[in-house]
Amino acid sequence: MDIPPQSRSLFLIGLGGVLVGAALGYMVRGDAPAARGANPPEEGRKKVAMTAEVSGAAPVRVESKAGEKNAADGGDGTVDFVAEMRGAMKEVVDWDRLRRLHAVIDQLDPADLELAASQVRLLPPGQRYQVAWILGERWASFDPAAAMAFARKLGRDQGGNGMMTGVFQKWAGVAPDAARAWLEALPLGQERSGFTQTLLSAVAKSDPATALQMAMRLNVGGRDSYVIGNIFSQWAADDPAAAATAALALPVGRNRENVFSNIASSWAAKDPAAALAWAGQLSEPRARRNALSSVAGSWAQNDPAAAFAWAQSAGVDVATRRNLVAQTLNVWMGSDPAAAQAQILALPPGAERNAALSSAIQNLGRQDLATALQLLGQLPDGRLRTDATRNLIYNSAAAYDPQVATQLYEMLPVSQRSNVAANIATNMAQNDVAGALQWAAALPAGRARQEALRNVTQTWAENDPRAAVEWVLQNDPPTKNENTLGSAFSAWVGAAPDDALKWAAALPAGEIRDRLSANFASQLVDSDPQRAIAIFSSKLSPEAQAKAASGLAATWANTDPAAATAWVAQLPAGEGRSNALSQVVYQWAAADPTATAAWLDHLPTGDERDGAIRSFSSQALDTDPEGALAWAATIANQNQRTNQIESLAVTWLRNDSAAARKWISRTDQLTPERKAQLLKRE
Repeated sequence: MDIPPQSRSLFLIGLGGVLVGAALGYMVRGDAPAARGANPPEEGRKKVAMTAEVSGAAPVRVESKAGEKNAADGGDGTVDFVAEMRGAMKEVVDWDRLRRLHAVIDQLDPADLELAASQVRLLPPGQRYQVAWILGERWASFDPAAAMAFARKLGRDQGGNGMMTGVFQKWAGVAPDAARAWLEALPLGQERSGFTQTLLSAVAKSDPATALQMAMRLNVGGRDSYVIGNIFSQWAADDPAAAATAALALPVGRNRENVFSNIASSWAAKDPAAALAWAGQLSEPRARRNALSSVAGSWAQNDPAAAFAWAQSAGVDVATRRNLVAQTLNVWMGSDPAAAQAQILALPPGAERNAALSSAIQNLGRQDLATALQLLGQLPDGRLRTDATRNLIYNSAAAYDPQVATQLYEMLPVSQRSNVAANIATNMAQNDVAGALQWAAALPAGRARQEALRNVTQTWAENDPRAAVEWVLQNDPPTKNENTLGSAFSAWVGAAPDDALKWAAALPAGEIRDRLSANFASQLVDSDPQRAIAIFSSKLSPEAQAKAASGLAATWANTDPAAATAWVAQLPAGEGRSNALSQVVYQWAAADPTATAAWLDHLPTGDERDGAIRSFSSQALDTDPEGALAWAATIANQNQRTNQIESLAVTWLRNDSAAARKWISRTDQLTPERKAQLLKRE
């Protein structure tokens, strides 16, 4: 039997959206500081000048070293840390700013690092992250555990995020085992995920085998699987044969296939023959195809003629050979367009030639539009020609030539025009709003016209939002095209929220005013939730509130999912509350799965709980598949329960086939017939 979800709730993991990059703080406050080891050339260096400002904060001591004069020393062995940080952050040039920051922070007395860290909150909000990051690195070089303990007490916006990131990056580099021990004590969730990537990336630079062992111990998987890929990429760059051997031990599935492709690419750059021999003996068909494709692409970067000759005679199936030929020619086109084009036109008519033409057209679009258009004429009518035409509109010089873009647009089937029209209209509007409006308004009624007008008015609204909104009301019936009005009004709210709200409030009561008021509340809820909720409650009719609750809650849940969920729970029962609840639970599970699971435990049985569990289990699948499926098994509605379990199982099969098959074989949540069907999937 599966473990009841109520007993597992503290162990479920949920991760959402795009995960953090090299460190958790990236997603909160700008770019990371430059690496200490990278210095500007001597001629670009300037003498570090200290500020004459006085902040009033307690002075911080600097180290006293015999024979050295401290740049940060104010003459009494101390420095006005806050004033110096403010002065350094005023530097426009990155190198100058970083050198001034390090000139002070690198000389602070270790005994006063806690005092300096406590003063970060006195800096303007936009300056705290970078200062705290560098300060955290400095403290971690002496006592990373104490530095991290202090950093976690700081408010995230008071420098805590930056300091934790700096501390852990340093810690992972100098004492990875201790950093891992600290990491393992963290609860499962997004914060641990970010630190995990930082640790494994640091270790993999010098010892990828150990990094892989750490990843296995930390149960890295699901949406964090790209971390495994990064480890193998670094490994393959130095020793592709060893990386290839280790990769064979990974669970069968897409993640392993991606690792194989990365290894094949790195290996082919050094030894194409060895890479081909390895890729060709892989047992899984899709993994073999993808690895061979990676070899071909990497080989073609160094010797396109040889890679192309091999692709033409490769002992593979017809479809794979066609793709290999197209890929090698596409890479060749980047280094020697004339030679690659001659090879393409020399191919006999057929699918292989058409695939090569399509790739070449896409590659040539930005470099040589005239040649790309000539090659387009060589393609017969059909899907490839349609795709190539659309790609030229999106990704070539045609994007900046309305006349050519319009000609290409008219070559497309009507069913393919809507998104393309929006792209053309946007590019036109960059230079000529009036002309773009005229072009978009002349399109036949339908989705293409709606998308084009929406993009034009949104671009217009960046400079004159009121004029754009009023044009939509007068010329494009908003009841038929609500996205156009909403996009233009959103731009106005972003630029001048009070003016936008005052204008919307003066509209006659009805659908349009309700829609714009809901739009305003959704945009405001991140920065001022109380005002947003007040507008939602006072400006919208009950019917409009039911429609708008889901969008408002989803936006709020991006920054405070617990508060958003509490607000949704007190709304009147109905479809609006149910939809909003599903939205916020999905996002709350990404930020704090333990709290979300505990809240779900107390939700009464019914449609709302079923919807919330569907959202929660979908979020949890990547990091705790069995836990997610255990939750799905508690859905009361039988049809919904079966559909959700099957949907989760199919996704799990794609991510980790071996583990999913094991669960499917032993579960009692699926019929024998359905289990057999799922197990037949590749």
